[in-house]
Amino acid sequence: MNSHTLAGQSGTSISTLWNGLRWSNISHLLVIRSRLAIRVIVCCLQVPWSGSFGFNLAQAQTNEPVIGKVIAWGYNSQTNVPAGLTNVIAIAAGSVHSVALKNDGTVVAWGSGGNGETNVPSGLSNVVAIAAAGFYGNNYGYSLALKSDGKVTGWGAVSLPPGLSNIVAVAAGAYWWMVLKKDGTVTANYPYLTNGLLAIGTKPLSNVVAIASGDRHLLALTSAGNVFGWGDSYYGEATGVPSGNGYYSNGIVTLGAQILSNVVAIAAGSSHSVALKSNGTVVVWGNNTYGQTNVPAGLKNIVAIALGGNEMANRVLAVKADGKLVAWGGGDAHLDVPTGLTNVMVAAVGSVHSLALIGTGPLNLYARLSAPVWNANSFSFSLPTQSGRVYSLEYKNSLRDTDWIPAALVAGNGHIQTLTESNAASLSRFYRVRQW
Repeated sequence: MNSHTLAGQSGTSISTLWNGLRWSNISHLLVIRSRLAIRVIVCCLQVPWSGSFGFNLAQAQTNEPVIGKVIAWGYNSQTNVPAGLTNVIAIAAGSVHSVALKNDGTVVAWGSGGNGETNVPSGLSNVVAIAAAGFYGNNYGYSLALKSDGKVTGWGAVSLPPGLSNIVAVAAGAYWWMVLKKDGTVTANYPYLTNGLLAIGTKPLSNVVAIASGDRHLLALTSAGNVFGWGDSYYGEATGVPSGNGYYSNGIVTLGAQILSNVVAIAAGSSHSVALKSNGTVVVWGNNTYGQTNVPAGLKNIVAIALGGNEMANRVLAVKADGKLVAWGGGDAHLDVPTGLTNVMVAAVGSVHSLALIGTGPLNLYARLSAPVWNANSFSFSLPTQSGRVYSLEYKNSLRDTDWIPAALVAGNGHIQTLTESNAASLSRFYRVRQW
């Protein structure tokens, strides 16, 4: 993770251009840390402040994208998007079913539902993230929903342990689900855990910022920009090193003689994996039977990636900064991206179908914080959000404190969202925002 530190006093105006962001008129700004503006937002400020407050961007988008339309292509009922489905902010694809999260926190599902994977629980609300997976052919599928209180709900062919809480991200694969906890550790229904957590050797992995579950392998991205994997690595899909047998592996992803680094996003497929790097390029490793690892020559300016943690999900989707979608691998009709598809925000991959979430304008690539309000009891501010992402406001009373304390969790919807810490009784407090 790149880092930059600025020290300022009350009323001091600081202006610097760093990592594509222009910060000006900031009082009490102590730390700015960022890996890639579109993927991770981590900034720290102290309140109360004096003087003017502003997080301004030299080239911020002026038009807020409107999220809401789902496009599906492929086979059978998986492409039958419910009529009138609007205001969608996130999508997920199981093997033969699909799930959509609306901006009111409710969930819609469609497709084949032999195990109840499309039967959204009655009254489910306040959802901020979703995931889905399954096996092709036997309708063994399930869906997951993360709620704003950090709890997870699942339906279909899935069993979640009681008391699962303090969760900030969910991932679903054909064999295993996984969840990222607020403390940066990961748990799953993987058969080999250490004290209930995914570990490398005997040490639980920490500082995790993103997770992905494939057909029979799991991935985790750390704040350092490295990727770790567990599970079946017959083709090298888990660790980058082919095992050539059915035994499970774990370790840091190494491609050739090089540890994979500078990663900002990950996705896991049936027997291959993909990473988005901080320079906007893509790396794919694992099974190449269908050309999955053959990244198109010259591919760049990628802002989002998608694989499916489902059996037979043998393709890769990549969203470009201009809103166009690029696909490779697979080799069947469900690979073909619909002609004229533009303004894609995020994508999802099933076994025999694909999904794209469409907006009315280009991606808002940059963070611009605004409208700060601080009083004796609360602190809040607003920022533009991305569809399919989850934002967490965290605080410390002192930067010497070891842990950040979570204060609010909201779903990105492509519009301005407000984050509020409702117990801001301390005279001085430091805040950061994290995006998953």
